[in-house]
Amino acid sequence: MRRTNYFILRSVMLLLLLPVLYMQCSDHTEDQAKRIVAAQCGSCHMQPEPQSLTRDVWKDNILPQMSFYYQWDGTSIFSYANQSFYRKKATLPMNDRTWALIESYYLNNSPVELTEREESAQLPQSRFEEILLTNVCGMPSITAMLIDDNEKLYCACNQALVSIKSLHQVDTILVTNSVISDILRQSDKDLLLLNIGELGPHDIPKGSLNLYDEDMKREKVLLSQLYRPVEISRTKSSFHISEYGNDKGRYSAVDNKSFERSTLINLPGSYRSFTFDMDLDGDEETIIQFSQSQEGIYVMQEMDGKLEYERIISFPPEYGLSDLDTADMNQDGYVDLIITNGDNADYSTIDKPYHGLRIYLNDGSGRFEESYFYPMYGATQLKVNDYNGDGYQDVVVSSFFPRDNTKSIILLEQSLEEPMSFRDTYIEQAYTGRWLVMEDGDIDQDGDIDVVLSSFVAGPTNEKPSVLKAWLDKSVDVLILENRRF
Repeated sequence: MRRTNYFILRSVMLLLLLPVLYMQCSDHTEDQAKRIVAAQCGSCHMQPEPQSLTRDVWKDNILPQMSFYYQWDGTSIFSYANQSFYRKKATLPMNDRTWALIESYYLNNSPVELTEREESAQLPQSRFEEILLTNVCGMPSITAMLIDDNEKLYCACNQALVSIKSLHQVDTILVTNSVISDILRQSDKDLLLLNIGELGPHDIPKGSLNLYDEDMKREKVLLSQLYRPVEISRTKSSFHISEYGNDKGRYSAVDNKSFERSTLINLPGSYRSFTFDMDLDGDEETIIQFSQSQEGIYVMQEMDGKLEYERIISFPPEYGLSDLDTADMNQDGYVDLIITNGDNADYSTIDKPYHGLRIYLNDGSGRFEESYFYPMYGATQLKVNDYNGDGYQDVVVSSFFPRDNTKSIILLEQSLEEPMSFRDTYIEQAYTGRWLVMEDGDIDQDGDIDVVLSSFVAGPTNEKPSVLKAWLDKSVDVLILENRRF
């Protein structure tokens, strides 16, 4: 009898221990999956969290795309892993057992839906007069702009360069095979034009830096074999070119006399840069935005006679780091960073509540901390300036991937009573275009700062066909926000 009781007791104890053993085994598997994910997914970019995307997006889009970057050990039970597309990118070894842990980690910990939110701006703005320019390019296709002196605006249309004087006189000054991605004034008669090569992602060095002589109406190539260049900026002795590329790319310096190029940072995704003294020690640093691979904000500076760089702000790929500007937002004498997250063109084109505008305040030692977030679906471009003349910096931000295209351009005016607090209003004519490029400057030469946005209707979008047709029919190329201050 005692022996029978012993076996019964042992069986009961085992039954009681099974859930504990299962939990321990499950925890062990989860920990193992986390380590594998950190090693595999964190090697190319900042590791994304499962909660940042929906389960369906992970299952149908992200995981299949991720699989193309691995060299699989034989035939896989995962059908997408057997495809040959992107096989040239496959360099890392992978097997079904490891992949099953990665897949289960993301699918078991991701939500069915992301949190939704309403657009917060409820009132139209009253700071600017909204002026529409139509039929500038034949169809809305502007890829770059320059606000120049003498009330002139340059617009890069599809394989053409157009000038607009006094907001109405339109002249096509150059027909070119180039797709112009940036324009910079070189002299009274010369313009520097960046040729991206082609807009779509690629790693063929088709880009170039060209010089256009407005008097002679002649274009010549100064520098070729650039990896999809998107921005050119001027320093004391050189130009800096952001070569975005795709898997390849770089941040380059070009001598402003010989036009010889040298690589400063050999990373893809270089997009925007600013040079200033960020810690007021008398030496200038360069802040650079990289929006591919190891996405984030980098600082480059000279240390012990050598150029060094480090990433000071990091983002996972789904955040879509899209633009950068600099200004002293809290009036403490230090330059702060203002960024947008919202590039939504890749494999997860759902609305993301973490997209929007972020302000990182400089603590005075060159460290930056996020101090403000304005949520905005698909936030893409921004400009910072004191648009109302009250001494505090304001922001205009636009979205190329909006949820509601009537709220695709927002004005954020900083409060005098509560610095780093902003009143948001929307631009009433925002619905008339799809806003890819933004510049600001005194376009009418009246002493205040205006904002100019240009439309580009192509590219991936979730907009309805009726909206796309309306954009094409109305053919609004440029929206000028003419400041009413003066």
